[in-house]
Amino acid sequence: MAYKREYTASEILRKQFKGQKNFITPYKLKVGKLNRDVAFELSQGRSIFRDEGDLYGVSVVALNRRKSETRGLHDLSSAFGTKNEAEAHINKLKRQLKQNRRRK
Repeated sequence: MAYKREYTASEILRKQFKGQKNFITPYKLKVGKLNRDVAFELSQGRSIFRDEGDLYGVSVVALNRRKSETRGLHDLSSAFGTKNEAEAHINKLKRQLKQNRRRK
């Protein structure tokens, strides 16, 4: 049986973004995994609109183990006005992916 390497969230994200920061939310707050092959990054920046304050971004990336490739899951990624909203989104995604896995 072939050894299946376990990728960290940071490795998955680095593979996708090649070390580049998001120019809107450049300050990384947290990285983690939604499941074995899906990683997220929670980052912070300033809104491009003058008086709107901080902005929090959640980027979601999936790993294709067979091809050793990643792809951004843009439909799951989003921006939020508060850190609590961004963290709630991450928790919701974790629950959804867990439920989807149980159905298979």
